[in-house]
Amino acid sequence: MSWRLAWPSRRTLPLALFFGTFAWSFVYVSLPFYIQGMSTVDPLSTLRWTGWILGISALVTVVTTPIWGRLAGKGNPKTFYVVVEILQGFGFVGMALARSLLELFLAAMTVGQILGPLAGAVAAARIGFVPSFLLGAAILWGCAGLVQWGVPRPQPRAAVDEGQRRISWWEVLVACFLVLAGSVQVFFLTAVLPQILPPLGVAPRDTLEIGGLVIFASGVGAALGSLAAPRLADLLGERRTITSFLAASSGLLALLALTRDVWSFGLVRFLQVLCVAPVFPLAVARIAQRAGGEAIGLVNSARIGAAFVGPVAATTLLAWTTPGVVYALLALGGLASIPLVGARAHAAGVGTPARSGPESRS
Repeated sequence: MSWRLAWPSRRTLPLALFFGTFAWSFVYVSLPFYIQGMSTVDPLSTLRWTGWILGISALVTVVTTPIWGRLAGKGNPKTFYVVVEILQGFGFVGMALARSLLELFLAAMTVGQILGPLAGAVAAARIGFVPSFLLGAAILWGCAGLVQWGVPRPQPRAAVDEGQRRISWWEVLVACFLVLAGSVQVFFLTAVLPQILPPLGVAPRDTLEIGGLVIFASGVGAALGSLAAPRLADLLGERRTITSFLAASSGLLALLALTRDVWSFGLVRFLQVLCVAPVFPLAVARIAQRAGGEAIGLVNSARIGAAFVGPVAATTLLAWTTPGVVYALLALGGLASIPLVGARAHAAGVGTPARSGPESRS
């Protein structure tokens, strides 16, 4: 029996998705520092460029995802996954070849979370930015080959009863706003790391690697929070879990302004991401049970859109104010979205829990 037959194909796609995410994190953690080093404009303009360069890939992804999804739905999804990974790999090569902020912006546009940031930061610090971008491209191409080689072509799905997919689009829209508000609190930080680390006592030569450690800690918090989400919903109820943890995340985000060294900052950031991480899986869980792919894709697009809104908002605000004000405003955005949890429950029907039993306590 060949190794390919011995290795279950159901394990190949999660492995490819892991390494694909690894490649993105591997490159993006060092990108703000790369931008700062190549910039020929003033610091405030460089800061604005950083937000747009980091966010433009997410914006393009939001715009193009419905197109790719429709094409994949009519053809072979496996083939489209392979093509997208290869094209993204070429996008990383373009970033390595860029010699100006505009070229880097365009390359990031074409490109369109735990271990990757740490390894990417260390690699960029040790081997340089350009080789780390090329290595990220190689990882994406490896993912494409892994899926092409190890994942069978999916069989056409049977038609789903429309009655089972009936859902209020207001509920979907509210879920999108919740996911957007929570995810912005996750995605904003990388773009402003070069500006916020030195005041915390980090030497300029150490900012890249320390920044990787901070993002690594955030990734650990996100993973643990996501894994705990179903259990928390069982214990507290979905509505109470989202409300409590979104409020806690917002409070901890504001608390970042009071930290005085990078270690306390990293600890508070870890706890903050740990709290906000359950919002996305719980917001999707209720919809996934009763909606089709379009609604789920829309909610996922809100999360991807947060990867654009977060960096752009953070760098734009930081260009004219202090990090503490940035944290406070992002925290207020999370708090302002909490009433939407009740609106979402009303739209779904108060007596229709995502899970039986404990949800009645929410």
